[in-house]
Amino acid sequence: MFQYFTTIFLSAFLLFQVQPLMGKFLLPWFGGGPAVWTTCMLFFQTLLLGGYAYAHLIATRVTSAGGGAIHLVVLTGSVLLLPITPSEASIPTEPSMPAGRLLTVLISSVGIPYFALASTGPLLQRWFHQRHPTRSPFRLYALSNAGSLLGLVMYPLVVERWIGLNAQTVAWSAGYLAFAALCGSCAWAARASSRPVEPGAPTGAEAATSADTERGDGGGFLLWISLSAIGSLLMLSTTNQMSQAIPPVPLLWVLPLALYLASFIICFDNDRWYDRRVWCSLFLASLAPTLFVLIEGLWFPVPIRVTVYAATLFFGCMVCHGELARSRPEPGQLTSFYLSQSLGGAIGGIFATFVAPALFLDYWEFHLSLAAAYTLAAARIGGEFAGERRLLFRAGSVAVGVLLSIALGAQIYREHHDTIAMSRNFYGVLAVHEQNAENDRWIRSLLHGRVEHGSQQMDAEHRRRAQAFYADGSGIAIAIEALRESNEGRPGAHSLRIGVLGLGAGAIAAHGRRGDSIRFYEIDLHVEEMARRYFTYLEDTPAKVDVVLGDARLSIAREFEHPALDLLVLDAFNGDSIPVHLVTLEAAQTYFGRLAPRGVLAIHSSSYHVDVAPLARGLANALDKEMIGFFQASDREKGIEENRWVLLTSDPELHDTLASQPHAEREPGANTDAILWTDDFSDPLRIIR
Repeated sequence: MFQYFTTIFLSAFLLFQVQPLMGKFLLPWFGGGPAVWTTCMLFFQTLLLGGYAYAHLIATRVTSAGGGAIHLVVLTGSVLLLPITPSEASIPTEPSMPAGRLLTVLISSVGIPYFALASTGPLLQRWFHQRHPTRSPFRLYALSNAGSLLGLVMYPLVVERWIGLNAQTVAWSAGYLAFAALCGSCAWAARASSRPVEPGAPTGAEAATSADTERGDGGGFLLWISLSAIGSLLMLSTTNQMSQAIPPVPLLWVLPLALYLASFIICFDNDRWYDRRVWCSLFLASLAPTLFVLIEGLWFPVPIRVTVYAATLFFGCMVCHGELARSRPEPGQLTSFYLSQSLGGAIGGIFATFVAPALFLDYWEFHLSLAAAYTLAAARIGGEFAGERRLLFRAGSVAVGVLLSIALGAQIYREHHDTIAMSRNFYGVLAVHEQNAENDRWIRSLLHGRVEHGSQQMDAEHRRRAQAFYADGSGIAIAIEALRESNEGRPGAHSLRIGVLGLGAGAIAAHGRRGDSIRFYEIDLHVEEMARRYFTYLEDTPAKVDVVLGDARLSIAREFEHPALDLLVLDAFNGDSIPVHLVTLEAAQTYFGRLAPRGVLAIHSSSYHVDVAPLARGLANALDKEMIGFFQASDREKGIEENRWVLLTSDPELHDTLASQPHAEREPGANTDAILWTDDFSDPLRIIR
């Protein structure tokens, strides 16, 4: 018996350790956005469905001896594919079809081992029930979820903070070898076992009745699938919502998934933990603060936003999984139950990853999941009443549902009433807003999520003037002018060569002069389309402008034969945060390899939610560079948004020139410790404000 417990616990632990591990490993390869995790989750949910289907077929179509033999073959084949470290040959060189490429990398690196792990829970529970028919196998399901939860929680709190990525994949592979040995022994026991049921032992429905407390509700495939799909969609859409404007760090992936699993553990451990009236009421009560944060969320501190969303997610999952537990069948049907449940989870993942981006221009699947969970909670708690009280409750729930729909619709209108164009793809949501400012000047702004990535006054007199974070007097404007003056009169003087990681609206092009060359690196094709269609910076500048599509760091690494750059601007944001792989030591070494000896690396650090200055200080210390910061206060009449820039250079003379300019900060981020990230190790939690 101990053998079954240990194998199931270890399999669940490894199953959910590898999810954030692979997500973090592949995050920099595919743009660093939250869609990377959503796509990874779709892969894991689909493989889980495949594992459960395999377990169901083994349990219902093959004898225990045959099933054990088949599983031994699967385990042996999976071991031959270790270790799971993805090959760098899989790094995409083009930004097209990122979701499909990501799924291909996952299949080739961890597909078969994950499939074997996914099938372990239901398969071993089936074998356990056959050998011990008087014992409930559903306790093993709770044990499996406990192992999953431990694996998830340990990743951001222990593994990510102390172990490099490559070492993580090796350690996980070693753990998988131990699992394969344990599971192989269970499969061998099933293959060799022909032991009949003990005389007098209850079977079938009798065993279910003696092993479980009374459940009260019946279930069926459609109910199980629906409950699982709602819970899955709620979890994934909440993860996307939490990750807006802040780094998609593993903790923000793990927290929703951990709450999702915790609800399974509570609901399936014992029926007494789920009281329909209590949990439905808690979920309904949580909707009001969630709506408030959804409307004003960008200006709430991150901990408050995360806490409110997490509470709603947990209460909603308790309702979904509590109802799932109440409708579970007798142990003889457990593989059908788990198959239906995993199918529902996969449906939720497919909807969040592929259907929602095709249907919705923004992350409105979160709104849909709230509405679906509300309908479920209201319907279920209404069943607790009878007669006139039931009619009154139903009428009240319909009225509240209408108000909820109006509130969600009002939030969408409030956010997009001045939107003239929207686009959504793997890299996020883009929107162009147009507002009539003072003196009848129309201002257009490009937003990624809720964060502005450039704006422009559209009248002929002002449209050639950079504004917002790039206006005259900003750190980037000062750097350009200082480099221009420094180049004049020197032997071999030339016009400026500027590289920019991140296109946005193209506002930096407004600082270009005839003879200058400005090369933008942009991963999202839709950004270039919006910049050219709705803004005129790229059209109006006298400088020569190129836009290189693809990951900026990879593109720069392939251009060492090009003339050296005088200025390289790191302005690539995902929402309000810089993708991790663009600010590592290896990335900075690539940048300075592309810069001229007297060149400048300018890092845009105008982030509301993350503090980039400690990263810049860490890079300056590691590479022995001079560092200077610039702060410019907001001036709405002049179209200036509060902005911060940090400049790194190898030239002490240029550093002194920059330090003498207005708004200069000699020690940006002096009150914080320097932080150095590498491609193998990073801890994004340390820079969240």
